[in-house]
Amino acid sequence: MKTGVTWAQLAEAVGKPSAWTTTALLGQHPMGKDEAATAAALLELGGDAALAFQLQPPRGALDAAVPMDPTI
Repeated sequence: MKTGVTWAQLAEAVGKPSAWTTTALLGQHPMGKDEAATAAALLELGGDAALAFQLQPPRGALDAAVPMDPTI
């Protein structure tokens, strides 16, 4: 489903910079509960997505040969 919401609109809604919001939603760091709920609602996703946005991703979650320990 395509909502037409931009990265800038998401960032404004969650109250964070665009770069921070984009990387959080791409799974590189967790969002707070309220930020995750706001993003999930704007993207028309359910509660499972909001919970996923709050998870601490493992370090190096991109396709790279680096340690996979959790970020702190």
